[in-house]
Amino acid sequence: LGDGQMRNSPPSQHGETLAIPPPRQVKASFHPWGEKKESLVWSGVTTGDGMRRDFVHRLSERGHDVRFARVVQGKDGWIANATTHLGENIPIPAMLSRKYLLILPGNDVATGLKWALASNSVVLMPPPEKETWLMEGLLLPWVHYVPVGGPDLVEERLSWLRTHDEDAKRIVSAANEWMNSLLGSFFSPVKEVMTIAAVSV
Repeated sequence: LGDGQMRNSPPSQHGETLAIPPPRQVKASFHPWGEKKESLVWSGVTTGDGMRRDFVHRLSERGHDVRFARVVQGKDGWIANATTHLGENIPIPAMLSRKYLLILPGNDVATGLKWALASNSVVLMPPPEKETWLMEGLLLPWVHYVPVGGPDLVEERLSWLRTHDEDAKRIVSAANEWMNSLLGSFFSPVKEVMTIAAVSV
């Protein structure tokens, strides 16, 4: 089954075996954990049913680096304040200088989840509702990622992460193991190559 065929399936509650397509999304640049900024980041476009809008409005106004990089699909109304809601696109290597990555679905699955789970930053995201070859429905909250059902929970989650650094690293390790179990021998070379790329950030 290809990525597109699984994309609109509900999360799996079972251990079905899915064929793994070429992992185009798994590209991560690695900064040493101790050198990362203890801050949250998200950068994306105006897609979806309003979840992204709600997170951007609430979190950017609280000073978090969570902004739209571009307006698409005629959703100009989502930019109520261009100063806080709109910003430059943040490339993946720059995002991975932060400890905490916010992952939000748009029209479909959050495609950035693949590289985020393969990185050495913690993923914060709403529990997934759709599934690809990544088998998002089998990912466990507080094991592979930190759950945020809405923007009002983010501050509490960040406070917990900042005071539980070893637990945060454990979540990163579990996410990496998940990717490793799916990608096998492909995962380590990707990590090594992108580590070199991080030097240019």
